[in-house]
Amino acid sequence: MKSRELPEDLKNAFCCLKCRKVGVDAVRKKMPGLSRGYDRCKICKSYAYRYIEITTSPIIFVILTVMVIWQMPVSEDGSRPIVVIGIWISIMCGGYLSNASKRKKIRRLLEDHMRENIIDEEQS
Repeated sequence: MKSRELPEDLKNAFCCLKCRKVGVDAVRKKMPGLSRGYDRCKICKSYAYRYIEITTSPIIFVILTVMVIWQMPVSEDGSRPIVVIGIWISIMCGGYLSNASKRKKIRRLLEDHMRENIIDEEQS
């Protein structure tokens, strides 16, 4: 199937991967100590995502990694702790792959939703 451009209203719609529904009602939950919260589906209480909010730009992850390594203290012999760098890079790669996977699943869900709506309109 050829990939279509998603409409802006679908990119901003809440999607629940557990319910496999688009446009679910979501409740904003606050995390203690953080200014930003997260959204929960009212139906199944699972996370509700917006396609447009999921970051999959590898440049952001690379910049964060470079900033952390740059600020890392240098040991007496002039090197940076390789184990800590390896752990940080693993965490960043895991975050990137997780976001890319979620974005792909949500895109597929939105495309299925668009396809179902087109079929329903043609039958009417």
